[in-house]
Parts: sequence; structure tokens; C-alpha cells
Amino acid sequence: MSDSESKFVPPEETGEAKTPDGFEQPITPEQTQADIRLSLESEILEFLEGKRTELSHEALLLFVPGRLREIAKNPDMIEIQPLRKEPGEISILALEKEYPVVLTDPKAWAKWHQDIEAALKAQEGRNFKINPPAPRSVNRLHARFMTKIDEGELSLSDRILFTAKLRLHPDNPQALFVGDFDGETHQGIGRDFYMNILPSLAKELGLRYIVGQNNVSNITFFTETLARYTKDELKPEFRIRLFSESITNADQNFTIQFLYDEDVEKYVNKDKIKRNADRT
Repeated sequence: MSDSESKFVPPEETGEAKTPDGFEQPITPEQTQADIRLSLESEILEFLEGKRTELSHEALLLFVPGRLREIAKNPDMIEIQPLRKEPGEISILALEKEYPVVLTDPKAWAKWHQDIEAALKAQEGRNFKINPPAPRSVNRLHARFMTKIDEGELSLSDRILFTAKLRLHPDNPQALFVGDFDGETHQGIGRDFYMNILPSLAKELGLRYIVGQNNVSNITFFTETLARYTKDELKPEFRIRLFSESITNADQNFTIQFLYDEDVEKYVNKDKIKRNADRT
């Protein structure tokens, strides 16, 4: 990551720019940084809108929580990989290469593969096959990315920090849909990602909402900590207008974060407004 980060370091020399009056004024490092970030944000928005097919490594770095560098044993070994599955979908994986602590017992990993092979053979002919769960000595995130490890794209010495997918909601191009977030637990990664990275970046992209499909085990983080709203807390006349039919049926755990207070006043039932919530 250090090589990519060096591209963000402003030059020691300041350039010269012409003002509308023709006088020269220095271009400050802050202006240079702002211009770079604006260019990367434009790249991200064009990708989400389907106007480009690739994202630069520098653009992917805008999604990386600062918390990663704080918890890494060696911050210079943090690496960001794209895992895009579909056009317009940003899928990223952050890991720390050559992590000095053993996360997965290689013998347990090999034994687990043998158990999987035996289980699949025993289930031969079935339409739906179930793999035996990974033992405790196999890192949970290693197990999730087993295929990539087996294919040599990742290794057991890689510490997987977090992964996430982002795209514009098909019913509302002003809403950033975030899904499939996973990472090391109890490290503050998700909190930093959802509370600091996403709201500011979404605003800079010109978006107004962040949405997601949550589950019963984590929905309170989104509704209480992030002050998101459920579909039932929206005014009835706006539920379909904002997101068509997609949140009117079975999506009981669909949540929406309004990035601007005026939208809360407009779209949320008055008795459901979280007045004291800290919205970004």
C-alpha cells in the first residue's frame, strides 16, 4: 500500500496558476490534494453509473477506514484488492499481507479439505450439498475465502481485514446500497467504515441516502448507532416513491440513512424522527 499512498503525497514544489486578473498565485498542496480527491470521486461515480469498467487502486483507497492502519501489525503491508462481480458494483477486499501471527493451523486446513471431499462424495447425486463447518483452528475469514486461497490468490498468512460491496440502488440512483460487509470483529473497522468513510464519501458523490438489507443480529447498530430508518418509519406515500416495490414486501430489515436533515423531515413520520441522533 505504501507505493500507492506515495501518489497522494503533494509535491514539494508548488506550481503557478493564473488568476482571472492575470496575476500568478501559488497552487498549494491542499489544492493539489483536493483536485486529486475530486478526480477520484468522479471516477467512482462514473463506475457506479456504469460509465467505466475499471477503478484505479487510488479510488479504492477512498473506501478504506483509517482504523485498518491503527490495528495492523505492519501498516505498509495492507493491500486492497477489487472483487467486482457485476458492472457498476464495487467489491473490495482489504488484507494485511504476511501477517506474523498464525491465524489458521495449516494441518487443520488440510484436514478440513479432506472432510469436505468426503462429505461431498457422501452426498453425491443430491441437488443441494452441505460442506462441514470449518474447525475453530481455521480462521473464519479464511474459510469464507477458501476458494481464493486454494487458487493461490490469497494465502493463509494473509490477514483478511474486511470486505464489502457497494452499488447504486436500482430504484433510486441517489442511494448507495451497501451489502455483504464482513471483517474482523471487535476491531472498530465496521464502525469507522459506516460512521466516517461512507457518509462523507456519499455526500461528496452527490448522493442523499445510504441503504442496506440488515438482519436481526445487527439491525440495532444501523437503526440506533447510525440513526437509520426502517421502511415502516417512512411516510406511506414515500415508501414506493423512493424505492418502488423493492421495500414494500418482505424486506422488513431494509434500512435507510438520510444524509441531510431536510430529507428526514420530508420522508419520515414525525413521531419516528430520531431528534437526538448524531447524523453525519
